[in-house]
Formats: sequence, structure tokens, C-alpha cells
Amino acid sequence: MRMLTCKEVARLVAQDELGASGWDRVGMRLHLLMCRFCRRYRAQLRTIGEVCREQLASAPEGLVALDRLERSILKRHSPKP
Repeated sequence: MRMLTCKEVARLVAQDELGASGWDRVGMRLHLLMCRFCRRYRAQLRTIGEVCREQLASAPEGLVALDRLERSILKRHSPKP
């Protein structure tokens, strides 16, 4: 088994691991243990997905919903003092 690259891990994370074989999942988890950048990317994607689901489930369609979605994403990822 070879170590996956950041690009390969990003693809698997973005696909939500649906198409990953057993060895790809193992390689991805090993990579995530060592690479803080890929861990951050995975956390950011999860947060974006959660915020999108929350906002789209509770808000009417339109510019107001998009504006609230953007503010929620920025609020969750603002730098902590």
C-alpha cells in the first residue's frame, strides 16, 4: 500500500468517502493522521455542509438565504482570539 497524496485525499474527502475502496480508506486515515492541512480541509468541508443544510432547511430561497449562509460560514471560521 502506498501513501496517498493530499490531492487524492482531498478528492476522497470531497466525495464523502463513498467511492473509496477499503485500502483507500485506510490510506486516507493514515494521511489524515499526519497532515494537518488535509484535516483542516475535511473539517471545513463538513462545516460548510452542515451550515448549508441548516440554512436551506430553515430559510426561504433567495438572496436573503444566501446572505445568511455566507455570514454563518464566516462566523464559524472566524479566527479565535
